[in-house]
Amino acid sequence: MFFLETGTVEVGRDKTVFATLTAENYGSSRSSVFFGETSLFFKKRRGGTVRAVTFCEVYRLHKKDLDAELGVGVGRDFDLSRMMNMFTSIAESNEKRNKAVIANLKLCRSPNSKLSTLIDPDESVRVSKKVPSWFVPASPFRICWDAACVVFTVYFAIEIPFRAAFLDQGDGRELEIWMLLDFVIEFFFVIELYLRLFHFPITQNGVTVTDPERIKQHYMENGLRIDAIASLPVDLVAFRVKREFMVYFRVLHMIRILQFPSYLSRIEVYLNLINVRISAAKRLLAGVFANYFLIIHWFGCIWFAIHRFVEPTVQFTWATTDCPGGNELGSSGCLSSWLIDLGRHDVCHGGMIKRCYTRSVYFVLTTMSTCGYGDISPVTELETIYQNIVVLTGACFFAGIIGSFGEFLSHNDESGSSAFTIKLQKLQEYMNYRKLPPPLQKEILFYHRSRWNRSRVLEEREVTSMLSEPLQMELSYEILSNFVHKFPVLSTRSIMLQKRIW
Repeated sequence: MFFLETGTVEVGRDKTVFATLTAENYGSSRSSVFFGETSLFFKKRRGGTVRAVTFCEVYRLHKKDLDAELGVGVGRDFDLSRMMNMFTSIAESNEKRNKAVIANLKLCRSPNSKLSTLIDPDESVRVSKKVPSWFVPASPFRICWDAACVVFTVYFAIEIPFRAAFLDQGDGRELEIWMLLDFVIEFFFVIELYLRLFHFPITQNGVTVTDPERIKQHYMENGLRIDAIASLPVDLVAFRVKREFMVYFRVLHMIRILQFPSYLSRIEVYLNLINVRISAAKRLLAGVFANYFLIIHWFGCIWFAIHRFVEPTVQFTWATTDCPGGNELGSSGCLSSWLIDLGRHDVCHGGMIKRCYTRSVYFVLTTMSTCGYGDISPVTELETIYQNIVVLTGACFFAGIIGSFGEFLSHNDESGSSAFTIKLQKLQEYMNYRKLPPPLQKEILFYHRSRWNRSRVLEEREVTSMLSEPLQMELSYEILSNFVHKFPVLSTRSIMLQKRIW
């Protein structure tokens, strides 16, 4: 039999684990953890397998050593019946537990059993359907597909507000060109909804799941409603009802922007597979700036939409009083002119949409990034209220940008090239204090620079210490395997022995 000094082991049969045994300290005493006693005392064939989960120290007791210790045949006074009764009770208890575990495992395989997801969770994520290899996560097709989702979502986030605010809906030819591209992209997202609901495998607990029911359930819990609403065929409905209002119905598609973080998380997983790592500080900084520029674009579109749709009959608005180009833009030199005969202003004088968009974004950018506004100013009460909203939003983003920059610089100071430079400076000061010879100083500095250029990690032991001991062993062997194979005395040994050495 065996006595567990340190570590953890699993006792099981085939793929069934009956018990997990862990050696633990309790103050000055130790818990009694042992296994294999049934074969030793009752001369039965071993009915299970004990597997080491972590590194273990185990004491082994042979039959002859036990007999010698108990004094069998020597006449030593020892109550064998008491010991046999104790181990008989342990064996019966273990047998009852094992039978109960096997019975529960059989019960959990029933689809109507409540134990199906409690006793054998791996059974719930089993691979039960064959799917094309190009549907599997991280396949070239899935990578291109998810990248297209990111690109098209960004396109919708930029194009829909711009078209709703600036484009002339009466220009049928230009509208048809945009419609063709929009129909193609929206058809893509309808297919994406179908594939993700029924065919695209998912990954759960490191296992690729192809069971249709599991895939459907996972998607229903993670974004199905958003994608379903964003994929409604509002373009077709609006086109059949009234063509010029189609672009405003398409604002509903912008709800897909809520799925953008999930798209980016998939892209990040693909980058990790090719050893491209993006630090949390860089992700935070990039995310803040991306949202900042997107908000500027949206606010610029809303700023022009207020002039175009909310105040069409107001003579003096920000656009009718903004005159940046002199006579270049018309007789008044302003972005928009008041039409006396119609009792309203035009959308943008001379159809110069690009100039109007630039001025709108310019107003939002100067308002969000500075205290107040410049040559463009609100005129009406509604415009003043909107300008206050822009100022408050800009203040929030300004604080977010400062915080993200601080996190980014702090990350570089703690683990980046700046931290390495500071470490070398401290090392140089120490060597000067100890008056080490210059050749030795050069060798020490060269060693540290070489390690930094190879690993880009300051404290490699701290990083590896976060892993479990088996993973540390695998990592060391993977790094040093080529070195180990150079020595015949080591290369001929078992892989497990090689891993334990390193």
